[in-house]
Parts: sequence; structure tokens; C-alpha cells
Amino acid sequence: GHNFRSPTDERSAKMLKMPVPPDRGTYAYADIFPKMAANGENFAEVWMASWWLDIEWNRAWKDYQGLGDYNLANAWKLDRVLELARENGIYIHLVVDNHGRFSMWCDPEWKDSPYNVANGGFLNSPEEFFSNPQAYEIHKRKLRYIIARWGCETTIAGIELISELDLVGASQNFMRHPSQTNWHREMTNYLKSIDPWKHLLTTHYSTNYTRIDPSVVSLPNIDYIAVDAYRIGEDGRCIADLMAEAAMFCRSWPKPHFITEYGGMPFGAPPDGLEADLHAGIWSAWMLPMVGTP
Repeated sequence: GHNFRSPTDERSAKMLKMPVPPDRGTYAYADIFPKMAANGENFAEVWMASWWLDIEWNRAWKDYQGLGDYNLANAWKLDRVLELARENGIYIHLVVDNHGRFSMWCDPEWKDSPYNVANGGFLNSPEEFFSNPQAYEIHKRKLRYIIARWGCETTIAGIELISELDLVGASQNFMRHPSQTNWHREMTNYLKSIDPWKHLLTTHYSTNYTRIDPSVVSLPNIDYIAVDAYRIGEDGRCIADLMAEAAMFCRSWPKPHFITEYGGMPFGAPPDGLEADLHAGIWSAWMLPMVGTP
């Protein structure tokens, strides 16, 4: 499958100094899902990002109403994406939150967060989101709406609570903070208690397997392990070696595991190197005890 998180992303385009592609919304999925199906693909990752399918964000943004009042325009878009996926036999890995919304240092979106006191919220730092009781309750309501509206969708293969959890916080020092484990315990327990369909749940780590927090992935309601596989710098490792190391590391837990984001280095690779990484990464997954291709 493909990681088709959103039809466009202005942040990435600016970072890579590329023109921002037009936002075609659900029409982009109507074009690409049939092509994926025609080529034997049956899996895609989709983000509920603030610029795409999120339902709760800063009221200064189009169609958002702040905390607790959901963006029904975006909810309809997710309805449509799931409909298109179902029509084309594609299962969706649905990501509820990306790291940027809870980060002040990596792809930071905290400045626009409705939880931020600067925007009328009640948190002084994104780190407080993982320990504040009021934030817990507000987020649980959002999760409850997601299950109530989309829980019956058989095309949802799994729900990822946060993409790249290791990149949240006011600084890198927040990585593996105990509050992250407590938060995931609380939210996964809650989801299992309200979801009659018992969707598989996970959270996700960036870069490679060395960023995984064992205390989080050990939680009983984290059903599978999701992680990136990127080479950082010219360290000489080929993607096949990195995939094998990830598989061996994740076998520490009796849970399925796979790579949900990969391909050369995080900000791209030379065309010849990228082609080799894409090929070898998919091949490696077939040779390793992973639940699917990256």
C-alpha cells in the first residue's frame, strides 16, 4: 500500500522548497485509490490532520469551532474517503493525531492548538496534554465521537493514536516521559471499553526502532507496533539491514509489527538510492516476521 496521509501539505512543500500542490480534497483519493487497487494494493494510511480531516482545532481556522464542537465538513470528507476505500478494497490505517499538534520543536503546530492558553485554552505547554485531567476528558469525547461515527466501518484496519510520539513536547527531553505511558494506558483502555468492534490500536515512532518506548508498546491494549525505517545521514546501512534490525527488536513483544513510513532518508534521497530503498524495503518485509510491507 501507500502512506497517503493527505492530498496536500503546505508545511512539507515549504520545507522542501517545492510549490504547494493544489488541494483536491477527496477527489485525489477518488483518483488514486482505483489505481492502487488495480496494482494489487489494499492498504493506506490516512491522517486526521489539522489541514485535512481533523474534527477539533482552532476556531480561527475554516470550519473549526474549537474544543468540543466538531468540524462536520471534515467529518463528511472522512466519510467519503472511507467510502472510496471500501469501494476499492483498501483498508485504512487511521491516524487520530500527528506529532506536530503536541510539539513546540518538530513540525510545531502548538501555536495554533485550541488547548494552548494563547488561543483561549488551558494548557501552557503541549506536555501538559498528557497529564491534565481536563484534557483527558475532552480528548475522550473526541475519541467517543470517532467510534460512534466511524466505528462500524469495516475498512478501518487499525487506529493509530499519535504519529511519531517521540517528537511531541516542548523539547526532545520529553521523549519516553512516563506521562506518555499513562496517557496511552488511559486512552486505549477507554477505547476498548466503548468500541463494540474492538478495533486494533497502536501508536507510532519516528526515524527507526531505536526510538520506541518499551513501556508504551508493552501496554496490553497496544495491539501492534508501528514504526518508521529511515536512514539518518550516510551511516552506510542499507534499508534491508535496518528492516532486519527493526524486526528483531520488535520480536521482544508478542505483537504484530510493521513499518508504516520509510524510503531513503526522512527528507528524501538521490533518485537511484531512493529506488533501491523502496525495492529492498518491500522485499525485506517478505523475508522477515513482519505483518505487512512498509
